[in-house]
Amino acid sequence: MAFDVEPTINRIPTSVQTLTVTLQLSWETGATALTESAKFRIGILDQNGIEMNPRTGQLAPHCTAAELTALRNFMQNKWTQAQGVLG
Repeated sequence: MAFDVEPTINRIPTSVQTLTVTLQLSWETGATALTESAKFRIGILDQNGIEMNPRTGQLAPHCTAAELTALRNFMQNKWTQAQGVLG
């Protein structure tokens, strides 16, 4: 008895479900500076409302110089605020 095979359906991206941006600063042991990271993930739905393979990657290549400066300033400000809770 053969297995039933689902017909191949062309999946068409129709909408963005989510956009997630992860900004990270970290201080590695022995490091002389903070390590910066900015990544993105875009969740895309097909014509049936099912998530397709998400698009992910580094955010920096998609930003202008001014946007990168603003992100760095934002991250530095939040780092300083986080250190403030240490007392």
